[in-house]
Amino acid sequence: MGAATYEKVLSFGIDWPCPEQISYVFTHKKDYAGEGNIRFTDESITSFMEKLRNEAGGNIWIMGGSKLINQFLTKGLVDEIIIGILPMILGEGITLFTQQDEVKLELIKVSSYEKGMVQVHYNTVG
Repeated sequence: MGAATYEKVLSFGIDWPCPEQISYVFTHKKDYAGEGNIRFTDESITSFMEKLRNEAGGNIWIMGGSKLINQFLTKGLVDEIIIGILPMILGEGITLFTQQDEVKLELIKVSSYEKGMVQVHYNTVG
């Protein structure tokens, strides 16, 4: 995740949502101190992914902002996109994607939940 997403999660005043997973925060700020399984990096996306793919583990999740997601999309490093849609209209907000090139998607699954949330799951194509 990017630093803005990290700071937003901290602002909720809750326990870290995925304490058992290692979370990487991409930032150029040097004043962050990692706690538990939270790591900070200013590595390039390409070298970071190459290093992470060589480690044991499962899926790699990208959370949050369009700036970070766009970097991964531009380099062709996104296999799947899962979007959660909440039943509210904010009226303003941040862009979900800033990708300039077209990215074709193939629908895998749509899930709906009791309180009205919908989750749409796609594979990237090409």
